[in-house]
Amino acid sequence: MDFSYISETFIKALAGIPVTLGIMIVSILISFFPALFLALGRIHKVKGVTGFSVVYLAFIRSTPPILLILFFTACFQV
Repeated sequence: MDFSYISETFIKALAGIPVTLGIMIVSILISFFPALFLALGRIHKVKGVTGFSVVYLAFIRSTPPILLILFFTACFQV
């Protein structure tokens, strides 16, 4: 086994941790407030929000993740 290659590759992989954490933090910040809005709308039974959240959750739960990725990338292409 080539331990020098393994150690170099491991160090390169560690260099990607800040990028991964940055993407994670941004995605949490982007998704937290819409999720909070939908949850509070369902709890307090706001008509428009409750209906939208029921339809949205049914769509998300019944669709395989790969189709969701394809759908949203197709929607937001420039």
